[in-house]
Amino acid sequence: LLNGNDVMAALGIPPGRIVGRIIEAVEEARAAGKIKTKEDAVEYAQSIRESVPLADVSVIVPAYNEEATIEAVAAAWHQVAKEVSPSSRLLIVDDGSTDATYEKLQALKNRLPQLDIFHKPNAGHGATLYDAYHLALEQGADYIFQTDSDDQTDPADFALFWAARHQHD
Repeated sequence: LLNGNDVMAALGIPPGRIVGRIIEAVEEARAAGKIKTKEDAVEYAQSIRESVPLADVSVIVPAYNEEATIEAVAAAWHQVAKEVSPSSRLLIVDDGSTDATYEKLQALKNRLPQLDIFHKPNAGHGATLYDAYHLALEQGADYIFQTDSDDQTDPADFALFWAARHQHD
């Protein structure tokens, strides 16, 4: 009924995950009997284009011995990821903390569904960042935003960066 090339041509967007999301929504509408023709499908795809997230962000956070702040940091940055799109992720990489950082993150997992926690032996900040970027790319991140776990970056400032993302390479 409608293939990816039709969607891309109709909406003027490059191939990528957004096309897959729109096609999924079109297929659901077709299965529900809301769409009967190819023209209906293109019209429906155009109507939902603005409501389908155009990009995902992976907020990456290296953490080492941050038991005092990690719960608040995780909750605040999880909200940022959630507001960008339902498939955006908060990736916190615990660099072998010797305090309760990892345990506190584990306790948050059920409350923060877009939180991914990775625990590894201590290797230092640079190696942990490398691992975090690698994990975000493996998960298909469209954008990666890095912040630290010490609660020094205000998550409210993210909106400024996100709004300006198309103005820079």
